[in-house]
Amino acid sequence: MTSRRIGTIGVALALSLGLAGLGGCHREGTAEKAGKAMDEAAAAAQQKAQEAAKSASEAAEAAKQKAAEGMQSAGEMAGQAAEKAGEEAQKAGEAAKQAGEQAKDAVTGGQTAPPDKSAEPSDSADDSSGEE
Repeated sequence: MTSRRIGTIGVALALSLGLAGLGGCHREGTAEKAGKAMDEAAAAAQQKAQEAAKSASEAAEAAKQKAAEGMQSAGEMAGQAAEKAGEEAQKAGEAAKQAGEQAKDAVTGGQTAPPDKSAEPSDSADDSSGEE
């Protein structure tokens, strides 16, 4: 039994050393190097894409903020312009009224004209239409 035990131990020892030798002699081949380089390039590209997406998102947010500020400013300016236009229109209306009054005074000599009697219906008894 002793020789059998020694034989088993020898085989186990030989297998262990053989496997350890295989693991220690492992060299990277061309395909493994290319695969590793592709993995690293893919990881770097993914990181760059994430950074670019973040930058684009930040730029879009900044543009959105600027646009909102611009719209608010434009709205305020439009409101001010409309208010000023209203004031100018009111002034123009007052000036037109005053010019009309001055023209009326120039025509009538400052006197009020008597009411126009031709526009009133006639109540006279001598109606020549022949109807009663």
